[in-house]
Amino acid sequence: MEVQKMVKNIFLITFFLGFLMCLVPAFGQTPDLLEKSEALMTQGDFYQALLALEPLLTADQKSRNQEQALWLANALCETVIRDGEFTKELEELRRRRSLEEPLKQKRIVMLNEWGAGIGYNPLGGIYDYRYGFLKRLVELYPDSRWRPAAEYYLIKKGYNKPERVEKWLNELYSYVDENARSGLGELYSAYLDIAHLNDSLWQLLTYPDEVYSVPFSSGDPELDKEKAAQYKVEALKYYAKAIIGGYGGRFGYPQWFDTRNRFQKLQQDKKANRVWIIYD
Repeated sequence: MEVQKMVKNIFLITFFLGFLMCLVPAFGQTPDLLEKSEALMTQGDFYQALLALEPLLTADQKSRNQEQALWLANALCETVIRDGEFTKELEELRRRRSLEEPLKQKRIVMLNEWGAGIGYNPLGGIYDYRYGFLKRLVELYPDSRWRPAAEYYLIKKGYNKPERVEKWLNELYSYVDENARSGLGELYSAYLDIAHLNDSLWQLLTYPDEVYSVPFSSGDPELDKEKAAQYKVEALKYYAKAIIGGYGGRFGYPQWFDTRNRFQKLQQDKKANRVWIIYD
């Protein structure tokens, strides 16, 4: 009996220890990696800070630390892509005239294997970070506290074509409706996007040009005038929301100042020096 009892106790202890080992990856996966990444950020080495997160970003096991790593990797990747080192590499490619396959750069391939979603923008001659880490965050952690902020960046922009702009605008309206009481900084960015889109549509119908306005026109001048008036009302409404929300520092001062000036000029029916839905 004593032997059986001992065996049973050993089995229970082994089972319990095994259970605890299973919990470690799920709830306490290598927290030192996050600390290491933050320490590298403090030193200003954002690329190495991103590399430090690799075990968490590529782990199959979900964890709270992985969730946090995906949110941090998003900010780091956006910073790194705009770093001078990537710009130098792009300039080197230009000198070699090998822009046909720019994504073969080892570092970008590696980051994309981790889920970054970096693409080359031939129009701008730059690399674009397309929020792959945020997409993974939302997919893996639908109840994440960062999801409401992440969803703003995952709204797909639609330039030049009316149906694409309409879809973009509708998604922004849905976003602000869902997050109206959230106080998120992204909410005020969405307000500004909505203002810019409506302002652009007002300009295209009020000051038509031969190239860009035609696809957005109904062909009926009176109907275009009526629609333009509606766009102006919406633009002013959301410029005002953006100005009020941005004053507390959600925007940088230059952007807040430009937004306020554009708001005042639109009130006077003055054309802006750009259209935000035209991408060329």
